[in-house]
Amino acid sequence: IDHRCSFDELSAIISFTLQLRRLKLTHGFNHPLNKELIPSIMLENLTYLSSNIYGVEFDGFKTFIRKMNSKLKTLNVIIQCEDMMYLDAYQWKQLLLHYYPQLEKFYFTYYDRIDNNSHQYQIYSCGLNPFSTLFWIQRKWIFKAKTEGTSPVEENDQ
Repeated sequence: IDHRCSFDELSAIISFTLQLRRLKLTHGFNHPLNKELIPSIMLENLTYLSSNIYGVEFDGFKTFIRKMNSKLKTLNVIIQCEDMMYLDAYQWKQLLLHYYPQLEKFYFTYYDRIDNNSHQYQIYSCGLNPFSTLFWIQRKWIFKAKTEGTSPVEENDQ
């Protein structure tokens, strides 16, 4: 799907494509997910999901993943949201082990910004990478943290 859509719109589209095997949401969701309104989606043939997430908090995304009944083998998630829960490796581990134990490939990219005034990262400023524990290493699953924004202004001595 090559445009932003709400979860309701995605649910409507998917309801007509139950044999779907691969789903790539290139522009992700454009509204926060209402956890109470997310229906279960039966996608028994879906083995690949790639999604860009903009502004959707982790709890909403987690509910979406829980309600999507599928046999995912590959999950690629690109996050642009200021919710620290996305960086909780333990939460991801529990979610993936419980709902997608058959998952073979997991790609996770998280975008952080540099504050132009303080030149500090907004969220991901911890020194240790919680995604580098034995659980993640054994599976060879990938976590990337990227920063965007301006670099500190350099003064020119002339």
